[in-house]
Amino acid sequence: MVLALLALTFWLSGPPPGVSFVIDFMRKMALSAGAWIILVLGVARFYGIRIGQNAWGMAIGFLIFVSSEIANFAAFDLSSWFIPIWRFLHPFAYVFMLAVWTWALWDYLPNPQKEIDSSLESLLLSEWQRQSAALHETIRRVIHP
Repeated sequence: MVLALLALTFWLSGPPPGVSFVIDFMRKMALSAGAWIILVLGVARFYGIRIGQNAWGMAIGFLIFVSSEIANFAAFDLSSWFIPIWRFLHPFAYVFMLAVWTWALWDYLPNPQKEIDSSLESLLLSEWQRQSAALHETIRRVIHP
């Protein structure tokens, strides 16, 4: 949903004069997707959420492809002599993305599990039971006032 709102914001800004609407829209969509992936990875890193090799590889591969999309459409806007170069290089970015995905997904490595201290298990279980009982009581009161 956030990605759609970001893309809508970019779309409402409209293309600059002399720029194709479709190229401008595609460039802004690629920028939105890249910004969203960087934001998610940054938040995960900031809060210390460990992400496995598979997820990191998919994100990095997609960011490489999205970056080539942004460069591709920006080059179309700059000059027409960039078009033959980027039409040749852009498929290689896609193949490179697939290669990164293949490397990242070749061995299934699940996301690392968070280790819980065994002394906390009983505390967490009792807290979960307390909250579950409170939820059941609230639902009972709502259904039968």
